[in-house]
Amino acid sequence: MMKKKSLVFLLFVLALVACSSDNNNSDDPNVPNNPNPDNPYSRNSTSCEEYPTLETLKATEITFEARLNGVINAPTCEGRSVISQGFVYAIKMQPTKVDNLVEVKGQNISALITNLEINTKYYYRTYFTNSTGTYYGNEISFFVILNRK
Repeated sequence: MMKKKSLVFLLFVLALVACSSDNNNSDDPNVPNNPNPDNPYSRNSTSCEEYPTLETLKATEITFEARLNGVINAPTCEGRSVISQGFVYAIKMQPTKVDNLVEVKGQNISALITNLEINTKYYYRTYFTNSTGTYYGNEISFFVILNRK
């Protein structure tokens, strides 16, 4: 009988401890480890983006030239600043910096490439290079055709 009472008491204590909460959800910015995402002093506010996000958008104005479009969000961590960024393009899939490269600064980027060959498919994507490496966005292609009117 004594073992049964001890076991019930132990289960009660465990349940009580497990159900207790760390009531540290204060909106007070001076409270350490405040998980409030709207609070600039929150534990999460010191996080940063280690890697860039790259989005290649549809080309426009395609004739003997084409306007390449994209969005590049650079990393926000210290020491991860841009060395170069823009577009790479080629007549083969998965172009890299050793193919054709157009450097463009900014976040919403656009570049006009010229002297394109008729009846040729081009592949392009955004790129970003910093001290940690080179990153590429999604690949998009377009076809240059002679526009007969």
